Amino acid sequence: GTCVQLAQISEEDMCYAYCNVPGDCADTHTCAGVQGAPFKLCVPKPEEVTCNLLNQDCAKEGQACFLLQDQASGENKTLCVDSMGVEPGQPCQYANACTAGYLCINNACTKICDTSAEASGCAEGENCQSFYAAQNVGVCVGPAPTQ
Repeated sequence: GTCVQLAQISEEDMCYAYCNVPGDCADTHTCAGVQGAPFKLCVPKPEEVTCNLLNQDCAKEGQACFLLQDQASGENKTLCVDSMGVEPGQPCQYANACTAGYLCINNACTKICDTSAEASGCAEGENCQSFYAAQNVGVCVGPAPTQ
């Protein structure tokens, strides 16, 4: 391992083991790249704060609720993470790119809607298409093209 100061974890120098994949680390740690370094280290996992996509109930400023896939298990989770602040309808690349209430779908920030509500929250002419059934979450899509 190596001893370094990682500002996001501690103000002090700490020693971390080298790794290649998350399985190389203890359950409480994950394998992460270090900016500017040609190696990865086992660092403490960030605290996971679960949330509700429709309620956008994240307490920390600058965070929003997003649907993310756990890389180890492959299961979907809704977690509070920092939003990159991309505006509705704008192009996006990452799961946490959009502002609160929007998801990056087909590379565009798309409005979240409630599939169980009569008033889904979509604009007139749009439909609420089911996206994440566990929380009755859909995304607003335009009308189907006529043929």
